[in-house]
Amino acid sequence: MSICKKMSCLLLIAALLFSLNVTVFAAEKHEESGCEPQHIHSWSETPELIFVLGAGQYVSANGCNRYVQEKYTCTTCGQSKIIRSYYWQKVTPHEKAAYHATCDGTTQTVDYRCKYCHHYLFTSNPRCPGGPHSGPCQYLPC
Repeated sequence: MSICKKMSCLLLIAALLFSLNVTVFAAEKHEESGCEPQHIHSWSETPELIFVLGAGQYVSANGCNRYVQEKYTCTTCGQSKIIRSYYWQKVTPHEKAAYHATCDGTTQTVDYRCKYCHHYLFTSNPRCPGGPHSGPCQYLPC
């Protein structure tokens, strides 16, 4: 076997051993958080519902199904975890949010979308409160 092949094999073996060693050292540590190991946590009985922005499902022009995550918090140490994620099966009205805006120095163009499903709602063209000006506009809503 040539010296290059021997060196390549030794280098691959060393890399493999090093990667195994790193995995061993990456074992879970228990930080000083107020709780001992995982099984000691005392999780809240009622979840906090988090409506994830931009992840909802468009249903109609009237509304969307929001994407929900149920977050539980440990009453001892404050650590939290997401237990369930799902689409809220109640159609809720779209909530407008400025999504994209430009300014030509006198008039702004603002596109509004639903903040939960990102469905386009409308465009408005208000006068720029800082106009007339040139260069980047400091008064854009987003």
